[in-house]
Amino acid sequence: MYKALLFDLDNTLLDFTACQTTALKKALAIEGFNVANNGVWRNIWQIYQPISQRYWDDISVNNLSRPEIIEHSINETLNQLNYDTANSSNIANMYWTIFCQTACLNGGVAETIQFLHNKYKLGIVTNGYADSQRDRILASGLQPYFQSIVISEEVGYAKPAKQIFELALQELQVEPQDTLYIGNSIDIDYKGAVEAN
Repeated sequence: MYKALLFDLDNTLLDFTACQTTALKKALAIEGFNVANNGVWRNIWQIYQPISQRYWDDISVNNLSRPEIIEHSINETLNQLNYDTANSSNIANMYWTIFCQTACLNGGVAETIQFLHNKYKLGIVTNGYADSQRDRILASGLQPYFQSIVISEEVGYAKPAKQIFELALQELQVEPQDTLYIGNSIDIDYKGAVEAN
């Protein structure tokens, strides 16, 4: 019988793509882009998404900061679509501010967590930036249900490193064999959780 449940955040509790698209759409709307037009928005997102993914995938190669990755992604997207790129930096800043306040829950998550919190100790173990992860957990309304929230940027370990899981176990005061980890990635979530046993 498990005593504790640990959850991944993005693409487990939160719909990461929905958070991204909501934030980008709002940032572009503030700058006057006609993203209410589905054709315009679809065009922008189809160009932006692979560009952004490429920059994030190459983060260690390009040695870019988070703000630079976001600004480069937006600038390159607007350039490919023949839009004015002069406000790329403003859009990038707005995007990040909005993203950090955006929590799009996956279906059934709120009800599930509310049901589980009286039966188990609950924790979150997530890779990512402290400001975005903490603020989005807060915006989700789920924070009060979790006794442990461990974020890679804050602790200096990232999944699949077993240490990040061990920190959550210590905070919850439970043993690995009494804990179930729920995530969405074999390479990052499953392997790390197994190593922590």
